[in-house]
Amino acid sequence: PFIRFSSTISGRSDYHSAPPESVQVTAALCRLPRQEDQRAVRRWWPCTAGPRLVPEPDACQDQGRRPDGGPGLELVELPVPDIGDDSALLRVEACGICGSDAEQYRGVLPVSFPLIPGHEPLGVIEKIGDRAARRWGVDVGDRVVVETLIPCDDCAFCADGHYQLCRRDGQLFAYAYVPLSVEPGLWGAYADYMYLDPHSRLHKINTTIPTSTAVMFNALGAGFRWAVEIPHTQAGETVLVLGPGQRG
Repeated sequence: PFIRFSSTISGRSDYHSAPPESVQVTAALCRLPRQEDQRAVRRWWPCTAGPRLVPEPDACQDQGRRPDGGPGLELVELPVPDIGDDSALLRVEACGICGSDAEQYRGVLPVSFPLIPGHEPLGVIEKIGDRAARRWGVDVGDRVVVETLIPCDDCAFCADGHYQLCRRDGQLFAYAYVPLSVEPGLWGAYADYMYLDPHSRLHKINTTIPTSTAVMFNALGAGFRWAVEIPHTQAGETVLVLGPGQRG
């Protein structure tokens, strides 16, 4: 499953021209209905009433879970951010839907609200800085996919090439996990546009691949890594695929 987007800011392709101030980015914002305190979110998460992944509200009331359920989702308009020499702006074409998106929405994951969900983005480079264009090897108009994690490129894990294990200040720093309070706010792909941090990992993708296929990049890539690269699976071996969904 995926969400498809279609919109544009401007036809200009120069790197540093700012879009008109009146232009807004439409985004699906996940926020708490009554309070935006991260401590409240962390109180919901460790609920252990029964074997269910998300217990019924009444089973968790004594552990701090709100009886009216998890965070709400609303459509908002946000200003288009300025793009520097090392960053870029992605026009989102589509975004894959992950099981963790539902867990965020229901208040299971310990994240700080409000935030924009969506961490499997497929899109087109709308604006990009000079250094970013050289570093990533992409330009305005290129179709790309963006990896979820945003590593620091400075820790021991990053130095060893295991940037998937990077934790900035001991926390996960990734698209759809950074709150709106961290500038420029567009850290999720459930929106018309998404900000590309200088430390992002992105890859060009052929424009002839249909959207419904191209947006599967994250699921296919993760499945290959988990099933082949990590366990060193060889031809002829017997494997077990457990669980439903696009990744098994």
